[in-house]
Amino acid sequence: KVNEIYDNNIPSGTIIEQFPSAGSEIDKYQSIEVVVSAGEKVYLMPYLLYKPESEANELLDEIGIEVVVEYAHSDTVKIGHIISQSIEPNTIIEEGIKQDILIKVSEGAEWSNYMIDLPKYILNNLTTYEIYEKLQYSYSINKDNHYRLRQDDENYYKEFCEKWWNIWNDKSIKSLITNIAEYAGWEYKQNIFRYWLDHGWISESVRSVYMYRINPGSYNIWSDWKEVVPNYIVNNKEAFVIKDKQQYRYLIRKTVMDNGIYKWKYTPTEWSDIQRSVNDDDIEETRTVYSYRLKD
Repeated sequence: KVNEIYDNNIPSGTIIEQFPSAGSEIDKYQSIEVVVSAGEKVYLMPYLLYKPESEANELLDEIGIEVVVEYAHSDTVKIGHIISQSIEPNTIIEEGIKQDILIKVSEGAEWSNYMIDLPKYILNNLTTYEIYEKLQYSYSINKDNHYRLRQDDENYYKEFCEKWWNIWNDKSIKSLITNIAEYAGWEYKQNIFRYWLDHGWISESVRSVYMYRINPGSYNIWSDWKEVVPNYIVNNKEAFVIKDKQQYRYLIRKTVMDNGIYKWKYTPTEWSDIQRSVNDDDIEETRTVYSYRLKD
């Protein structure tokens, strides 16, 4: 019986061991067992192009080769798949010799700049492009009401508006007011802006802006769950499949001390697909979220 083992120091075909050992008495026709060197253990570099990064890493881990990863844009290779490899496929890789391979992984095509309207050739070729939509906000204030402001409020109004007013940005006025302490550090200023909003001093404009990129081969994958279906999907429903589901979160009430006074504070949990029982002191909130993809 012949068994082969890899040995980097003994040439291939050389007998390394035998059983019974030399000089032993044996019976007629008794079989013997030998171990023969198969020489150096080598691997062939696999073909990695267009494979998912996880699969490529598994293949390279079997070889025991060090992997260096770079990410690059590609118009032809799906996101997370291999664009190139620094060692050609079928190259012999010897075991025990330290060697690195550089693989480049696709980040997808580069995104365009944001724009208000998508070009018609994009809308007419939705299977070719991935589109991202976000809302932008702009605000204005009725300045006839300035005389109602105290001097320190007036100064803060100027400082605040120089940074946020009359430009399109990603924050709604409500979110700015909610987080106004981030910019001012004075809680009463939240009340100023809430007063302005409640009394119609502030008006807000909203618009959708889009950017797009070539989406090679992955257009039929479901999108992440979103609270709002983008307008370009709504306007092209016949081209898409849309599904929805309910999610839940809970505002957990706790009693906290604030300047010697006990107050209630509500802390929201993360949104979840699971509905649970609610204590009398807590509040349940629900929302509908949507996922979509192009029809097959």
